[in-house]
Amino acid sequence: MDIINGHFKIREYNQQMSRFNNEMIKLNGNLIQLKKRLVSESRVLSSSLCLLLNIVEYEHNVAHLLGVNSANNQEAICDWALDKLVDAGFPYESCPLKKLATMLEIELNRLLLN
Repeated sequence: MDIINGHFKIREYNQQMSRFNNEMIKLNGNLIQLKKRLVSESRVLSSSLCLLLNIVEYEHNVAHLLGVNSANNQEAICDWALDKLVDAGFPYESCPLKKLATMLEIELNRLLLN
């Protein structure tokens, strides 16, 4: 009887491990999708912020001000926007573009004064 009980416990354990493994694969896929979505949204936001604030995307003045090692202003603003999205947590409330632009202007003005 003990051998049969042991066999069924092992079988049940293997089934549970299989379920946990499948759930981990699913969660990992969801995490990858979330990261892609956040990066995509930050790129769209950075382009919009450049247009809204009349920032030349391919210059380096904003990147220099923000103190990031980015190739250009758009990438620097993209990193900044991504930080804001991540700081808001998930699920995050969509931040109106105008509010985000104001936040970026305040940050840039603060950095200019220092």
